[in-house]
Amino acid sequence: MNNSACAYEIKTIGGKEYLFIEWKSGDYRWGGFDTDYYVFERTT
Repeated sequence: MNNSACAYEIKTIGGKEYLFIEWKSGDYRWGGFDTDYYVFERTT
């Protein structure tokens, strides 16, 4: 069973919106390492 759903959060920093998405690779699941993050900036 895969119980490693990735979290996400929208933050406003300096008047700009950012989407932070947690990335859980095999290193996280089986190696005990920290997660990485993808960060996207909202543009118009």
